[in-house]
Amino acid sequence: MTYANANPDQPTCIAKDDDGQQCGYPTTPDRLYCPEHRTPENIAELGSPAKPQRPQKFGEPYPAGVPIHPDVIAETFDNVPTKLYRALWRLLPSLSPTEEWDGITLRQMRGRMAKNGEDATTIADLTRVADAMWAKLYSDSQIFNGVTTMTQIESVELKGVKIASNMSEETIAFTGTLWINGHKAADLKNDGQGGSNAMWFDDRELEKAFIAYCANLPSVSESGHQLSMDADLWISLEVGKIDEAKYWKRKCSKTMCIILKSHTEGQFIQYKAWPYSPEAANEVRKIHGDQLAEIINERFI
Repeated sequence: MTYANANPDQPTCIAKDDDGQQCGYPTTPDRLYCPEHRTPENIAELGSPAKPQRPQKFGEPYPAGVPIHPDVIAETFDNVPTKLYRALWRLLPSLSPTEEWDGITLRQMRGRMAKNGEDATTIADLTRVADAMWAKLYSDSQIFNGVTTMTQIESVELKGVKIASNMSEETIAFTGTLWINGHKAADLKNDGQGGSNAMWFDDRELEKAFIAYCANLPSVSESGHQLSMDADLWISLEVGKIDEAKYWKRKCSKTMCIILKSHTEGQFIQYKAWPYSPEAANEVRKIHGDQLAEIINERFI
């Protein structure tokens, strides 16, 4: 049976019947076959390589409410029993065009499997397999970025940070960008009035991964209190480091600044008539000996 497609831009099933006629049933951009003609053998032929068959939405604490494709579970999740594998593939013909694109939740899958007459063990296996896979992904700190592949956060840094000291009151006023794994991930801003840092991510799943990444970092000591790390605190600390470096670079541009072991936080000595040089630094070390904690200029050499 073939279908007439009123929309020439709508992707259609490429399967052909015995007479060589193309099926023509409407599909989605990442699928070459309609539910009727999709099989385990042609799953590898799904369209765009830029959109592999992995969970489309990841990052929730529990996967029950996260839409996912039944064939994704069948083909990519670990330790899928044969009966569950076949039951998942039997769900595909019942998916609406919207569900083909977005997927369905595990709760919906269980309900439809029950309607299809699957036994209780097979339905229970679906929950077991999904829970195990999500637990594995979380333990590896992995997320699906919605476009490419499973990735792990390996590097996080701020770039292009511009600090507005005249606007900084309760917090540091700034704008900048957050980069993850060498790619821009979000725009950042704080208006300096004491509020949280604003983050604008293009990828919601990457934002969830960044929040989870920061939550797993060690706590920090601040004013005698241990603070649990989170995304907002991490950004504030990084901006603080940038602001401090900017301050010291300005102080050290024409003078030499040192910190002694006897100094409390914020104290330092500035040699205004003694610009930094290796020779001058050696003289300072002779003068202060073991009491010298740091020559600040050397942070920027």
